[in-house]
Amino acid sequence: MDYWLSKADDILSERGMGTSRRPLAALHILVKTKAVEFLAGQEALMDIESFTQSFQQPWFRAAYDAVEYWYFEQYGELAMTAPGNEALTGTVMIRGIPYPASFPANRNLVETVGETSWVYFEEHLSEDEELESFISPKVDLQRLDPATRTEVFDQIKFVGDALRYIEFRRVTYEFRTTDTNPEVQPLIQTTLTLLNKVAIAMNSERTNVLGPAWSELQLANESALKAVIQQETGTQPHIHSLPRLLAQATELGVSFETDELVEWPPYRLLSSWRYGQGNPPGLKRLYNAYNMSLRLISACMACLDPGVDSGFAVLVQYSPWSAKDATGTYRT
Repeated sequence: MDYWLSKADDILSERGMGTSRRPLAALHILVKTKAVEFLAGQEALMDIESFTQSFQQPWFRAAYDAVEYWYFEQYGELAMTAPGNEALTGTVMIRGIPYPASFPANRNLVETVGETSWVYFEEHLSEDEELESFISPKVDLQRLDPATRTEVFDQIKFVGDALRYIEFRRVTYEFRTTDTNPEVQPLIQTTLTLLNKVAIAMNSERTNVLGPAWSELQLANESALKAVIQQETGTQPHIHSLPRLLAQATELGVSFETDELVEWPPYRLLSSWRYGQGNPPGLKRLYNAYNMSLRLISACMACLDPGVDSGFAVLVQYSPWSAKDATGTYRT
């Protein structure tokens, strides 16, 4: 079987599939090409049409276990560890120092240990989530004076709520039953990607990345505004001026005070800062611009109705095709 698994792995490598996802896909290829067959006497237990219906059969799990073992031997345990959903990266200031804030895209609640859990899709942080748990490295917020501590908690909630709000639209936009525009979801994705990059730059405390971060923050705002314009008009202007974009988006329903953009740097300066030229403002002003951008982008997302209501949940079973559950224990 080594020969056929090597061939299947070459195919999956060409597709750019991560190693942790390859065992099941490789087994699918082996069944589809009839490199392997599952027989009980002369009777076929499974063909490609019944592949997914066979996941919980003991013989299927044994076959998957063998394929997974082959992959562990080839790539090692680290490469085979599933990365999970990428967290939403933000930043908060505590006494003038930036701290990374990592927010899970979804809230999870275990139903059956090792087997099932509920995954909640929400547009805000839940009251059940501990705000201080999102800060890394861990900070003893109880050592702060009450006023500062309250301010930090407010920051964490604001940033987390904004990122979840954008993420919820990114995930649910395609579920809209009407008026879906194929250009809008990529603009939401770009907005979120750029915000993550800006947060990483601020968290690095390296001054040479602040200029490019300003440029990326500009593009994040552009993407959100253009998403609304694209949704409502079917096209988007090829301009960079945030005041002009906001003026057009305001006519389409975006509610945001234009005065907040008065001190926004002109695009020619942002373009220079992107390439390390000039003297971009420091970290504190960038953080203020980041917070303003989260407000503006949230105002844009409010005009993009999601395809479903916030708060729906999906009961997810851990790899039903695997011989082991999520704790590494063999299933009976």
